Amino acid sequence: MSLHVTQTDIKLFFEAACGEVYRLRLLGDYHHPTRISFVEFVMAESAVTTLNCSGVLLGSLQISLMMLLLSFALRRTKEYAFKMLDILRGQPDAGSSLFHNQKI
Repeated sequence: MSLHVTQTDIKLFFEAACGEVYRLRLLGDYHHPTRISFVEFVMAESAVTTLNCSGVLLGSLQISLMMLLLSFALRRTKEYAFKMLDILRGQPDAGSSLFHNQKI
């Protein structure tokens, strides 16, 4: 993220493009030209939608996205984590039976 982009700018951008933001953290300092932002969404589908935003300009820099499932899986129920994995695979109803006996 550009140094000139605020938390409010990021929240408004992602809510307009993807869905309701649950939590947002902006990390960095003024000694480096970029910062890192962690955005959590209310709905899992919103997180998947963010993949369409990679490369879009926000401020003076392009957005570079990386999805982290680990923190998602640890904070949500097991069934919800499986749903997210299935959505990322492009299989909304398939795949979850592979993991029913594994603990998260």
